[in-house]
Amino acid sequence: MYYRSCHCDDSTKHTMANLTVSKTSDCFEREGKRFFYLADAVWPALAKISFAEWEEYLEYRKTQGFNVLQIWMQNRSIFGNCPAAFRFDAQGNPDYYTMDEEYFERARKILAIAVQKGFIPALAVLWSDKVKDTWMSRQYKPDHIMPLDAVQRYAEYVAKAFAEFEPIYLVSGDTNFESEETSQAYLIALDTIKSICPDALTTMHIWGDSSYLPDEIVQSRIDFYTYQSGHKRHLQHFAYQFAQDFYHLPVKRPIVNGEPCFEGLHGLLDWGEIEQARFSAFDVRKAIWSSLLSGAKAGVGYGAFGIWPWHTTNGPWWEHWLPGERPWEGAEYFGQPYPWKTALRFRGAWDASFAKWIFETYNLFDIEPHSGISNKTDEIRMSTSADLDKVLIYIPCAVEVEVGLDLSDYDWTLVNLTDRDMAKPDIEVSKDSSTIKMHRFNSDVLAIGVRD
Repeated sequence: MYYRSCHCDDSTKHTMANLTVSKTSDCFEREGKRFFYLADAVWPALAKISFAEWEEYLEYRKTQGFNVLQIWMQNRSIFGNCPAAFRFDAQGNPDYYTMDEEYFERARKILAIAVQKGFIPALAVLWSDKVKDTWMSRQYKPDHIMPLDAVQRYAEYVAKAFAEFEPIYLVSGDTNFESEETSQAYLIALDTIKSICPDALTTMHIWGDSSYLPDEIVQSRIDFYTYQSGHKRHLQHFAYQFAQDFYHLPVKRPIVNGEPCFEGLHGLLDWGEIEQARFSAFDVRKAIWSSLLSGAKAGVGYGAFGIWPWHTTNGPWWEHWLPGERPWEGAEYFGQPYPWKTALRFRGAWDASFAKWIFETYNLFDIEPHSGISNKTDEIRMSTSADLDKVLIYIPCAVEVEVGLDLSDYDWTLVNLTDRDMAKPDIEVSKDSSTIKMHRFNSDVLAIGVRD
């Protein structure tokens, strides 16, 4: 039996235009206009958040220009007694053949409110704790693997239940691909969703330690690539490295860094070992601009440590999810989350919003990565339009930048990304190369050049 549609009052009725992939296969469009994907990771929205909290949250993110919400469909193996899409027995074992209709009823109301306010849901359908041969299923509850016939039934149920909201589907969740059986489960889910919602955009949300997609996934019916540059401080170069990995895949698609480092989260060295410094707005900005100027220009995700677990208590955050137990060994190493209302107002979300504004204002959807930086570092990132009429350079600190182009015929703006002050850079040109002299801001900056 499939889901019975709920009766929504007039306040939740909505109309939406499908999000599509551009003819250039590198960005999104909506109603004929280029669309910059700006998502917030509000993973537990369907399970934890009250309707009053949801309204407050959505209104604030709407003012910031966010347009996508990344949401879990189910993840109970990790986060305990929260509501889930499936029925569970008294011992906590899932019945993957019986959907929890109360959960779906509530989920539809949550999504209807979000869609009415202009957001596109991006639903993570099948998290990796439910799929064989993933890092998460091995680490947590390997006896809770979803049978493949149940995968098909579940994906069909989800697609029919939420089709009217025209969501994006993150078919996989935090997944690595180590076996054909892993790919098989996700391809079943993908093909099932596409058979019911052929116009829905789909992708795979993969784990933060790799950019690897097996060829059967690359050649599949997914519509765009999503990666996460992750939450390990010593691996933040993944922001641009993974963007380049996807940029060079044989099938061209839009690329999104869907999960850069989360603001306010401890920068992990590895599980069980931690750097005490929490990721700041600067870390978030660096990950965002490093991604956008390295090939992942279709958009970006953002996360705040407090929004992601939707933290409302003062005690250990895992106890709020699963009283009396520690649901997964990594939990304590993330540190104490901020209350969600505090995390909602972190500066980095405004910086992500500002990145969207710059992209739209300067119409940067045609830029491509450029290797013109001569400095002996990969941390300075550069993109240009194909005709070189636009040049973008992200400079993470005050330093001279050597560029293998003549930059003299451009109108330049230097944007202090901390305070958003504007300045004119001092540029020296010699033959076919240029030096952008050290700027005077104690900040990361974006140099924007538009040819006269």
